[in-house]
Amino acid sequence: ETVIDGSTGYLFANKNIDDLENKLRKALSLSEAEKENIAQIARTHVENNFSLKSMCQKTCDLYNILLNKHE
Repeated sequence: ETVIDGSTGYLFANKNIDDLENKLRKALSLSEAEKENIAQIARTHVENNFSLKSMCQKTCDLYNILLNKHE
């Protein structure tokens, strides 16, 4: 949920050492500007989707959905 592959970081296929190696090489070869860009996108993504206000709202929304299904 917090990592968007290629945007806020890199995901690799489970138990796939070759994919892991490729993603690590890619990450290690990034320029400072590319690293800063990924960091900024990641910060913004987390602030927009995982703030206390956002998480509370999502929890309340889920409760409302569950309560409405049982009425």
